Amino acid sequence: MKLGKLVTVLLGIAGVTLVTTIVVAAQSAPKTASAQTPKTAPKAASGPVRVRVSTPPLPSVGFAPVRPMDIVRATYDFAAQHPQ
Repeated sequence: MKLGKLVTVLLGIAGVTLVTTIVVAAQSAPKTASAQTPKTAPKAASGPVRVRVSTPPLPSVGFAPVRPMDIVRATYDFAAQHPQ
């Protein structure tokens, strides 16, 4: 077999293997929307309710936050009120 044909066959096998791996990984990956959506609503924090006076609105992002929204909002409020 010539070297050129051997290289072509090996590249073809590598390509098929790569495509197969991608297809299998895509089918076995969990769905992100259902994995990140909580089953129950988070409980409200007990204690005094803080009113956001001059804080800018939370930016909207295309994914679920890493922490519960109460914690994200409190952190964002603190950072907005303490710019240092």
